[in-house]
Amino acid sequence: MSRIITKLTVGLASLALLVGGILWFQRSGAAAQKAPVQHSTSVVERGHFVWKISATGVVEPKYSTEIRSKASGTIQTVNVEVGNAVKPNQSLLQLDPEIEKRRVNQAKAELSMAYADYNKSHQQYKHTLTKHTNTKKLFGKGLVSKETLDNLTNEVALRKAERSSAWARVKRSKEALKEASDRLKDTKIIAPEKGIILQRLVQPGQVITSGTNASSGGTLLFKMADLSQLYVRGHVDEADVVRVKDGQRVEVTIDALPGKMFSGQVVRVNPEGKSENSVTVFEVLVKLDKKASKVMKINMTTNLKIVVDERENAMLVPAMAVKSRGSRHRVMVLSQGKVQRKRVQIGPSNGTQTVILKGLSETDKIITSQVARKKSNRKRRGSGRNSSMRNMRRMMRR
Repeated sequence: MSRIITKLTVGLASLALLVGGILWFQRSGAAAQKAPVQHSTSVVERGHFVWKISATGVVEPKYSTEIRSKASGTIQTVNVEVGNAVKPNQSLLQLDPEIEKRRVNQAKAELSMAYADYNKSHQQYKHTLTKHTNTKKLFGKGLVSKETLDNLTNEVALRKAERSSAWARVKRSKEALKEASDRLKDTKIIAPEKGIILQRLVQPGQVITSGTNASSGGTLLFKMADLSQLYVRGHVDEADVVRVKDGQRVEVTIDALPGKMFSGQVVRVNPEGKSENSVTVFEVLVKLDKKASKVMKINMTTNLKIVVDERENAMLVPAMAVKSRGSRHRVMVLSQGKVQRKRVQIGPSNGTQTVILKGLSETDKIITSQVARKKSNRKRRGSGRNSSMRNMRRMMRR
């Protein structure tokens, strides 16, 4: 009997330990589940929002001018060097005019011959026309045959055609003389406008032969441009070009002057894109301010920051705090220790900050991230629970 009581006592003790272990296990698990999650928060700010698109470009003048000569001859003097500033009608180069003078004299002689031919054909026409008139009267009296009248009629038409041809030669000779005179003037090359000499392609003593029918417009002598106003021709990726508009402000920097920023303005966006390294880009022309035009040189590489959106006193939150699904946007707000979800209406985002148009107040704390419980703690607690269960099993076996 005492043995039965002993076994019953041990059994009840084991059952009590088992129930106690189960209760401890449930409480420790519930406590673990209720362990607080750490949140990283940020406050809603009011401030200056700016969104910039990056691009690169090359400095260039609005346009450059090629100075050519239609005249031929030996270059006597070159009056300018590369980099010289020139004024309108300033002498740049002088050719030996003798060749062109001879061509002018030849054109004058040909014009005189053309006039002489015309006068001769005109007199022949008048004489034949008078003869035809008299013969027509005689034919009416029956004194000449019809054949004679027809022959004179044909001769009048022939003389008239010869006179027209002679007059055409006169007009052609006039144009030849005009062209020769222009070529003579081209022996003295002058600047068409103010600017800076960019290239000088000839030297004194060099002989140039432009030819009378040079389709290129003559021999290229100089290249010049007005550098008082410079531009940057940049390239913008197709993903960003839809946001670039005429009149937008541009921040311009160059590697030659680190830390110094210049201003510009978008004046044209090319409507046609082009492929560069399998990427479609669009040309954007930026007008530099006067300060930049005085410092920069043609073909300098520039870095552009095109300001596509700029707002003062905007409501701003970190861009990572905004979660989007389609056209719906929300942020998580921490209020009195509780997490709340708020739907918001957003404006532009530059990747770092997002403009909030509606849905938040300046007192809201925005959750940007949250930190979960460490795994090592769960392992430790799990290992403790497992060892307790093993102890209880050992006691049950006893």
